[in-house]
Amino acid sequence: MIFTTSVSVIGIIFFSGCFANNVIAGTPCASNASNICYHGSQCVEENITSTGFKCLCVPGYTGQRCEVDIDECDSKPCQNGGRCEDGVKKFTCTCARGFTGATCERRSKECTDPPGSKPQSCTTPRRIRHGDFKPHEDDYLVGTTVTYFCRDNYRLRGSASVTCTNNRNWSPKQLPRCIKRAKCKDPGSPEHGRRDGSLFLLGTQVRFSCDDGYELVGLNSLQCVPLCSSCRTVRWNGTTPTCEKNDPLRGLKRVADRLREHFIDKLSWMTTDSLARAGLSSGAGGLDLVFIFDSSASVGSANFKKGVEFAKTIIEEFGISASQMGTRVAVVTFSSTAKVIFNLKTNAMANKTEAIRTLENLDFIAGGTATRLALNKTIEEIVPEARKDSKRALFLITDGRSNIGGDPSADAVILRDFQKFEIYAIGVTDSVDEKELRSIASEPFRTHVYLLKDFDDFAKLKQLISAKGNDYSECGIAGDTQLRNDDDENFRFVGGREAKPGAWPWQAAIYVKGNFRCGGALIKGNWVLTVAHCFFYDGTVKPKDVVVRMGEHNRFKEEGAEQNIRAKKLILHPNATRGNLHVGDDLALIRLKHPVKFSPLVRTVCLPEPTDVFYVRPKKPCVVAGWGSSQKVSPDDLAGPPNEVLQQIQIKFVSQRDCRENATNAVAITENVVCAGDASGKKDACKGDSGSPLVLRRSLDDSWAVIGLSSWGDGCATKGKYGVYTRLKSHLRWIKRKTNRKNGNGKKNKD
Repeated sequence: MIFTTSVSVIGIIFFSGCFANNVIAGTPCASNASNICYHGSQCVEENITSTGFKCLCVPGYTGQRCEVDIDECDSKPCQNGGRCEDGVKKFTCTCARGFTGATCERRSKECTDPPGSKPQSCTTPRRIRHGDFKPHEDDYLVGTTVTYFCRDNYRLRGSASVTCTNNRNWSPKQLPRCIKRAKCKDPGSPEHGRRDGSLFLLGTQVRFSCDDGYELVGLNSLQCVPLCSSCRTVRWNGTTPTCEKNDPLRGLKRVADRLREHFIDKLSWMTTDSLARAGLSSGAGGLDLVFIFDSSASVGSANFKKGVEFAKTIIEEFGISASQMGTRVAVVTFSSTAKVIFNLKTNAMANKTEAIRTLENLDFIAGGTATRLALNKTIEEIVPEARKDSKRALFLITDGRSNIGGDPSADAVILRDFQKFEIYAIGVTDSVDEKELRSIASEPFRTHVYLLKDFDDFAKLKQLISAKGNDYSECGIAGDTQLRNDDDENFRFVGGREAKPGAWPWQAAIYVKGNFRCGGALIKGNWVLTVAHCFFYDGTVKPKDVVVRMGEHNRFKEEGAEQNIRAKKLILHPNATRGNLHVGDDLALIRLKHPVKFSPLVRTVCLPEPTDVFYVRPKKPCVVAGWGSSQKVSPDDLAGPPNEVLQQIQIKFVSQRDCRENATNAVAITENVVCAGDASGKKDACKGDSGSPLVLRRSLDDSWAVIGLSSWGDGCATKGKYGVYTRLKSHLRWIKRKTNRKNGNGKKNKD
């Protein structure tokens, strides 16, 4: 309630002695009587002044000639927070809610505003250090909201907005603060290049580019990120790139490296005709390899031969034999029609020499581009001759897009998803439809789709593919994850699907006293991460009781890529004890007796980085793979037996609140765990999945990082329940300290 009261100021002037009211003619007052004193003030003769007169001012005015209007509010007459407004010979008090009177001296019991009262308002908001607010107004009426902001190099902490409430107070009472923003070091600029961005503050990004004639090597942008989730220290999320002089072969070298790594080296492990499997398990299902050559008119006879020459290089690597576990090759050519030149059994090539001679004599057939017919011919004639347990791969070489015969993508799905073919595609010339190639090829596309400028590049590729192989120690490089089909609900494994061999090359199968017990993740050459409770079911467990199998896919078959390594040391988290195990501390490290032999099927997964916090958010996708049970069970029932073949499932992260509200043991849902799953009960990890890594794909470089380890859940795929995973971010320091520990000579362990 606001009361407004005007108060007139009464001026009383006393003089001692007498003076004449009549002004004598010719005196100063007489000569200027009309304007010598302002605002009706009286002029009086005064011989002691230099002017010879004096003005007697009426109330409200002052000055030698009474020309100055007195501010009646200078004396602050309004009490109890009232607001004073100056007037002529008066002041007006606008009282605060709850007060009344000429000077707001009395409390008011009125509940309504009197007619003509002014709107309620708040005092001017307080400023904050290193910042300000907007808008700036003369009055801040009830309901007004102002927004605080900080100056450069500072960030706002607290609520940015405050609102004038009905009681004439700002809410919230606690004003925000401006905190000095953390700053990364100057990343510099690459030689022969430039950098855009100069703030280097937390959360900011800088971008790099190169001068003409130079190519950027490394990340094209860096972001200033916290060192850890609770750290004030900041750093760049990568290293400053370099600008290297354009190498016309650099792109081809990259293609050659990827073909070597993800095609030649990877598939060589599947056949006994390759030397790549030396020292590994004896089992191998063999390799069934199909080449499909585009023989359309746009290719031309000379270019067709160049593609065939490249295929000869591939066959040199794999070899060919009639062995049950060796390599068999089929060849299909297509233009307007498609034809199987050689099959896997009938009309088969007996050995490498015969295969190379046969390829040299392939006939060129001009016509249109009917890619679908070639894939369909493979399904109808070649698939029936493929071995049951063989690794199946298809290599397509084409110069353009399909122009007859229909869309090839449906036939590609049959070959990929139902006949288990891993499909690679090379597109040559600028007319290639890359979208079509992606609809045919397996994923990830960067290792299964290759684009060449012209057919002459095949000759250069042949020279660049060396026999020495590649380095497979880089972390987080997955195989064919099949994630293009993750919306399919008709999966086995409690909502999961069968993973392809090598899809998750860091996946470890852990056997305790001869029994499969848990999953795990390879994080270094001879360090595996798993959960502590894996070792609580078999009495006293010693390192010699534990065998880790890498390269595992089907637990009941020797497929040729398996590596069995006994444990050298078991290290359980200090808070992980029998009978008193906290989910957030359910963690163990296994040190292997010797390092694994890295290959396309055995690689490490990346540990979490501070930037991964951007991906670990509710509803963001993640993947868990394992050999867990396929049966849905309630929390009170026992799950069925584990799967024979590795399964995978794509799920989503869940907020801590939702997880806690749905958990049987809500107290266990702490900051040291992460929850993921599907509340509908369609997807979940289950028995046999304990220790299996929960991974996510980083969009920055397409690598995969392990975020958690499967620890427990309420049943298997129980409606309204989520899986609970030990959060690795909380234990990174412990993991790194244990795996980097120095030996007795003061040197770091080689592993």
